[in-house]
Amino acid sequence: MEFLYLSTCSTCKRIMQLLPKHKDLNFRDVKVNPLSLEEVRQLAALSGSFTALINKRSQQFKISGISSKDLTEAQSEQLLVTHYSYLARPILVIDSHIYIGNSSSTVAAMVNKLT
Repeated sequence: MEFLYLSTCSTCKRIMQLLPKHKDLNFRDVKVNPLSLEEVRQLAALSGSFTALINKRSQQFKISGISSKDLTEAQSEQLLVTHYSYLARPILVIDSHIYIGNSSSTVAAMVNKLT
């Protein structure tokens, strides 16, 4: 079990506080410990696509001049390994289940899965 987050993200910190304590849950700051290409591919396999993992509000889109609309799978894959802020967050991976984002329904599902 792994919880992927960004330590500078206040939303991630808030959600971490909501999660029940679980001895097998590993917390990973993707800025300090970035994902490898293989790890990104594993997450995409669980989520169904690379684009599902993209944080469409990432400031990197403005900086790079890339539009978050109409991204191909190949472009999304490349962006995810280029810079940590392209990754949607937080992400909780438990076995073959993946929970992406901070919507109230996703956070509730994360909490339920850990209890």
